[in-house]
Amino acid sequence: MARSYQIQTYRKQSLSISLPPELAQLRSRLLDPEIKRKTMRSAAYAGAKILYDEMRFVVPIKEGTLHDSIFHWFDTKSSTPNRQTYLIGPNKVDAPHWHFVEFGHWIYNRSAGGKWLRSKSRKSARVENPPQGWSSVHDLPGARKEAIFWKPAKGFVRRTWDNKGQAAIDAAVKRANDRFIELLKGSTT
Repeated sequence: MARSYQIQTYRKQSLSISLPPELAQLRSRLLDPEIKRKTMRSAAYAGAKILYDEMRFVVPIKEGTLHDSIFHWFDTKSSTPNRQTYLIGPNKVDAPHWHFVEFGHWIYNRSAGGKWLRSKSRKSARVENPPQGWSSVHDLPGARKEAIFWKPAKGFVRRTWDNKGQAAIDAAVKRANDRFIELLKGSTT
């Protein structure tokens, strides 16, 4: 059975749906901005929900601030009648160090009693090329006595897209089709 529409994906994973010319009646209904907005928002939510659920599943820390900070949110500022946007990811206010888990980081200080100790007297001081030169910057008792080490990355943002990106696109297309048919039949729920 041939499809009555064509779907293209672009570099930033956006979708374009075009109908053949013989469906001129549907085409005129598509120009109604309210139908377009409702269809696209439903489709965007369907894809966003899949990515949100997957990110909460693959985040390496299953309890605590990082896991709880993962959100999905409809962005009214960047959404237009032709583009509906949902943001998915860690909340940078609730989990400001999420990028340490995602990309890895150097460990300079040590912990005592479950809390990390301060290791630098000057907060703005930076080590230019780790692992050399760290002892001159990290001069407080909280600094590691033994050598510093690299904590490897446990990426979860990229893995989310790799695992469920195509499923999210498929869900968005399916929901767009279903929602468009609902709206054409006159159902506005």
